[in-house]
This record gives sequence, structure tokens and C-alpha cells, in this order.
Amino acid sequence: MTNSRLELELDRVAGESKVNVYLINGEVRVEYASQLSERMFERLVTGRDYRYAPYIAARICGVCSHAHFWASNLAIENALGIEVDEVTAILRDVCNKLQIVENHLVYLIFLALPDYRELEAGIVTKAIRARENIKNSLNTLCGRLSGPQPYMPGGFIKEISLQHVEKTIKLMEESVPLVEEILEYVLSKVNSPSMSDPSPVYLALSTFPERSVPSKGPYILVSSGEYFTINEDNYLNYFNEVKSSYSNSKACTFNGKTFFVGARARLLANKYVELNSELLEVLRCNPYSNIVAKAIESRYLLRDIVYKLRSISGKQPRRTPPSRKQGKGLSVIEAPRGLLIHFYELDENSRIKSANIITPTVMFTKHVEASAEALIKQLYSEKNEENTFTKYVEMLVRSYDPCIPCAVHVVKVP
Repeated sequence: MTNSRLELELDRVAGESKVNVYLINGEVRVEYASQLSERMFERLVTGRDYRYAPYIAARICGVCSHAHFWASNLAIENALGIEVDEVTAILRDVCNKLQIVENHLVYLIFLALPDYRELEAGIVTKAIRARENIKNSLNTLCGRLSGPQPYMPGGFIKEISLQHVEKTIKLMEESVPLVEEILEYVLSKVNSPSMSDPSPVYLALSTFPERSVPSKGPYILVSSGEYFTINEDNYLNYFNEVKSSYSNSKACTFNGKTFFVGARARLLANKYVELNSELLEVLRCNPYSNIVAKAIESRYLLRDIVYKLRSISGKQPRRTPPSRKQGKGLSVIEAPRGLLIHFYELDENSRIKSANIITPTVMFTKHVEASAEALIKQLYSEKNEENTFTKYVEMLVRSYDPCIPCAVHVVKVP
């Protein structure tokens, strides 16, 4: 290896980021840096009445708006001793899963696939139609795709009628064959570069896919075959965020280990889709395979959404009042890119005393760096020229589907 430095500006990711690659005396070091300016969302909610928090949190990122909205509501419900009824729990879980699939479709067709094949007009049209159906479904249940507004801690504040549910079921049934075709297209066109994961430690919520938004805590997480119970008092014993000098976001380890989250982690952790041994091995060993995992997950979740909505058809959600005014609450949900954590402590006036949010991109940042370093060493061992590194490293980072607007807000003013 020659001593050199590569700076890669990434496109086709949510937000602004870059990858710095250092090749020094035979060693490789990779820095994955978020470039957006710092956004202090935890500070924005501190001191406010708890009812404002979910609406502010939903503005952290338009891409992941629903995930932050539901995570914020759930954390506050835990702080106030609220446990919602089953119909409410299913409806908010459906809304979150709808945005997971919407995110996956946009990612697969417009962000990831251009790395592998020139897009065919027909498959783009199908993806747009499926996404439009999902957007209309979220408009029906939640008011809109970005910045939802039909809910506050304790339940829905708008009527969810039989007509709303039936309309959503119809839209999803129309979308299933479209997503089936997209899945087959992805599986046939994506031929991921081979590499071995240097840190094959995954982390996912054990309740997924039955629930992407649990009814309450504590939360059981699955990490490479081990189970961990997380609550508001001990979660920081497991999740350790650190600030680097080169990035405007933090990076995170779990139980002292570099790890990954997201569709690939969920498939490996909970085995909710039957996979052949060859595909399962690819998911275990190759970070690029997160692309395929998103496609497989999309098909499963659409069918699950239809099933869940049919189970509550004709039933009305009810609102549940708080049982106390103050307390601490944690939420751990599955967002499009993986685990999302919200924590709030409320004072005696039900105002937010402190807040903490840990996002999926923050969680897998160290894994991006470790995987990129392993990839570059592999490319060197295979006698690839340095000018080919850019393509493969950019493809690798895009396979994680980072969301920079979510990541940078976790930096706090001293």
C-alpha cells in the first residue's frame, strides 16, 4: 500500500456525508463523517409540555418522520404510565410499518439499484405506483406521510373509521403484486460484491415483525443469539455513544461491540422469513446484502399490514389517560434503518426535564467504518487499483442506507 488519502463525497444518501480513507504504512483507517450542521432536537423539547414532543420529534427528519413520532409517543406513554388498547397498538404499528416499506421502495429503486443496473422504466413505474398507494394509506390513517398528526400520548385524536381501514386494505392489496415484481427484479439484478463482515454482530427488537412499535417496555433485544432486556434505567449500560473529532454526529457501540441494525439484522435476529441456506449465509457475512434484506422485508411487511388491519376491521381505538404526571420513559422501536431509541424524563408538571435520542445511523456508523476498512484491505489483496476503491466503498456505505439528518441532531451543546 502507498501512503495516501481519499475523500469520497457520497450521493444517493439522505443528507450530507463523506468517507475519508487513510492508507498509511500498510494500515487502513476509515472515517465516516456526517457533514450537516448540528441540530439540537433534544434541547428543543426540554422544558416543554410533553404533548409537544412527538410533533417536534417528527420534524427531526422527513424521511423517518413516522418512526420518530411513534417512538416519542411511546416513550412519553411509558413515563406517564399509559398502556394503550390493542386496536390503538395495532394501528400505530401499521403506520410505522407503512413508512418502513415506503422508505425501502425509495431506497431500492432510486438510491441502491443504480449501483448495479440501469433502471428499467417499467420497474420504476411499479415502484412509484406502490409508493403512491402507501402515501395515500398514511394520509388516510395519519393525515400525511411526513409529520403525522393524528395521535398524542394515549391514543388517536381523530376518528379511524371502518372506511379508513377498508381503504387502506384495498390500497395494500393492490401494492402486494407490485412489490413482488420489485423483489424479483432486485434479487435478479443485484449481484453484490463479495466480502466478509469484520464484525457480524447484529441487533434487533425481539418483537419484530409482530410489533415494530411495542405496546410498552421493557424491551428484549436480540444480538447474535443473545437476549438483553432494556429499560429506562439500564439502556445506557449497553449503548455507549462517543463523539469524534471529524463528524457532526456520534457513533455507538452495544455492550462494547461494533454492530449493525436494520433489515439485515431483523431477518437474522428473528428469522421471520424462510431463507435458503445460501441466501442466509450471504446475509450473515456480507454487509452489501442489506439491499436484498430490504426487498425481502418489504414483501413480508405488506402482507402483515393487510393481515393486521383485517384483524381490527370495524373496531375503534380508545384513548387512555395518564396514570401519573411525572416519570421516566424509554421507547425502543424498529425504524426503517433499524433500532431507534427515545428517552424522556418528565417533572411534576409533566414537562420534559431531559431527553435523549439514539438513531440507527449513529448505531451503525462504527460498523460502516470497520466494514470499509476490511473491504479496502480485501481490494488491495486482490491487486485492485486504488482508483477502483471509490466505487466499491460508496456502494458499501449506501448499502446501509444512512440517514444523516437523523444522526446529527444527537450532538448536544455543552
